[in-house]
Amino acid sequence: MSNKKNKKPRKVLQKQKIPYLNISIIILLLCLVLFLSKIFLFDSINNTNGQSTNIEQNSNPFSPQIKKINKQEPKEEPIFKIKNDKNISAEATQKSLITKVSQGERYQKEKISKENKDLVQNKAYDKTIKLPIKQIDSKLQEQSRSRETPLIAIIIDDVTTKDHVQDIINVGFPITMAFMPPTSKHKDSANIASRFPIHMVHLPLEASSRGSEETDTLHVGDSLETIDARIKKIRQWYPDAKYINNHTGSKFTEDEISMDRLIRTIKKYNFIFVDSRTTPKTLAEKYTTKYGFRYIHRNVFLDHIQTKQNITNELKRAIMIAKKSGSVVVIGHPHDITLKTLKESKALLDGLDVVLIDKI
Repeated sequence: MSNKKNKKPRKVLQKQKIPYLNISIIILLLCLVLFLSKIFLFDSINNTNGQSTNIEQNSNPFSPQIKKINKQEPKEEPIFKIKNDKNISAEATQKSLITKVSQGERYQKEKISKENKDLVQNKAYDKTIKLPIKQIDSKLQEQSRSRETPLIAIIIDDVTTKDHVQDIINVGFPITMAFMPPTSKHKDSANIASRFPIHMVHLPLEASSRGSEETDTLHVGDSLETIDARIKKIRQWYPDAKYINNHTGSKFTEDEISMDRLIRTIKKYNFIFVDSRTTPKTLAEKYTTKYGFRYIHRNVFLDHIQTKQNITNELKRAIMIAKKSGSVVVIGHPHDITLKTLKESKALLDGLDVVLIDKI
């Protein structure tokens, strides 16, 4: 009896332990399945939506320092766009930027190259360019000038007769003739000048030392009305003339009021003043600039001393000036020795363009 009673509780205990163990295993399996399914579902959502989870991780991928995803966080606008407002990738953006930068650099180099040329030719300076343009070598400027043929304009003053004109034509290259206004001594000067498209008026102005003067010479102190009447009459005589230069005038061209009145009136009647520079104190540059003219002036007198040697030397000096600065204006007179020396000096002028005054 005692043996039977002892065996029964053992069977009961065995029957009770098995179910509890199975349940624990099942629960663990379920937890594992749920955990794995959660991870799988989480990864699949990230892959399908392509959205950043903004997770800050340590070296351990299962670190507990994980921030929640803010699904309402606004999207960032793309920095660069192409046509039709389509966003471009970072790689495409970089390529686009590189292309634009290279194109910009090429354009800038071309622009700077052009402006450098302008600088040499026009002596201009663009402060927006960051290259040391001010430091361009002077030899570069000399080379730039040498590529262009130097110009020489020869003016013969005091032209009044047909013989003067014929002798000047016989020299054999272009010479600008400056005709005296008509007087009782040379009535036909304006008619003779009208045969030439480019000619000048040789306007008598007061000299410092008064000797024999041309009729109707303008003097220091002449009123604006007097000067106006004189220039108006000259315009009537020379309707096609564009340039006026002064005959004598060493006193007149040094006077402020007189030059102001003269240049203002010359502009009124559509002439351009060429300064014969009969005095180093001439004010022509000041007043031509004031009234918007480009200052044109004589560089060399050929025949102040009327000898062949002197005229040749002065011509050589003019050629040197032309080669250095690009152009030169020379004045002579219709003396036989002057015109003969010019005719025999064609070889000296090789390499220069002999032009009329309108090309200076």
